Amino acid sequence: MPDPNPACSPRPAGEETRPPQEELVRLARLILPLAPYDGSFDLRLPGVQVSRVSRPYKELAHCVHRAALCLVAQGAKRVLLEKEALVYDASTLLVSSMNLPVAAQVTQA
Repeated sequence: MPDPNPACSPRPAGEETRPPQEELVRLARLILPLAPYDGSFDLRLPGVQVSRVSRPYKELAHCVHRAALCLVAQGAKRVLLEKEALVYDASTLLVSSMNLPVAAQVTQA
């Protein structure tokens, strides 16, 4: 019986996946036209944004972090929630199911 969802089928033997670093470079290239300079940019899909920061920041930015799924294509970010520090980069994601008051800092651009 054929698989009803071929996208979830196992890869054929011998077919390799790209290394994670290569995928991150590809993701960064795809994002580049959407964020041509530093700042945050709304995409056509409501509630979806991309941001670009070209240098680390020593100072913390205080804000209300909306419920979100955040990923980093390059660099790293630190988010402080009360006394807890959350660091995420290209190897991790940040998921927030509710709006939270935070202090954030780009630690690596």
